[in-house]
Amino acid sequence: MRFILNFELDTVRLPIEIRRTVISFFKKSLTEAHNSKYYPQFFTGTQIKDYSFSVIFPLDKYFREEIYLKKPEMKVVVSCSEKNNIGFLLVNVFLSQRNKKFPLPKDTHMILKDVRIIEEKVIKGEEAIFQTTIGGGIVVREHNKEENKDVYYSMSDEKFEEVLNWLIKERFKRLGYPEDIFKDFSCELLEGRKIVVKHFDLKFPVTTGRFKVKAPKILLEEIYRTGMGSRLSQGFGLLEYLGGEIKDEVWYW
Repeated sequence: MRFILNFELDTVRLPIEIRRTVISFFKKSLTEAHNSKYYPQFFTGTQIKDYSFSVIFPLDKYFREEIYLKKPEMKVVVSCSEKNNIGFLLVNVFLSQRNKKFPLPKDTHMILKDVRIIEEKVIKGEEAIFQTTIGGGIVVREHNKEENKDVYYSMSDEKFEEVLNWLIKERFKRLGYPEDIFKDFSCELLEGRKIVVKHFDLKFPVTTGRFKVKAPKILLEEIYRTGMGSRLSQGFGLLEYLGGEIKDEVWYW
């Protein structure tokens, strides 16, 4: 399931870590709905998260720690698994926040005006071309247990595709898919660029662009709905489906 949150702002300046703000909005929404019943499902423990999102805004320019907008508005695209009807759960949770002010820095705020469900594309065959969404990007993170630190890879790194493929297969395994379904899985970067982002006081690279993925249809649908790479529930990894062949007229961010 895929839907859009449309926000109205009283400012044309947003914090550079806008994903952090959106996550805070998600937490507030889940805390205030149904006596926080569903909050643990999304923000507690180490269980795998079945959703991803992307923040879209009319960018004017980046300046220091702020994003300057052309218009005081913002959209958040949310995509999630069909398991346990979590899409409809989230839609209803967010609708309860409609027309309420949510604080932004410098005594400003944003207001959720509406939630719009958008039609998912139908994936055909066992090969797909995916493109990172506007405002998104793929995070490839590997944890070094010996040194207890994270290593991030971008498209310019030799290990980028190797680690990305490993991350996706590990996710399939944790989701309960049998290994024989994804043993021949492959993901290849066709075209892209590196961007450095700031997120929860960390700076790391993300890769935007187009990817060719070969896998059974059920796994292609999983990737389309819940994203690809690391930090999916923190505003990274969301994809658009371009079909089973490359369309040269499609541009990417």
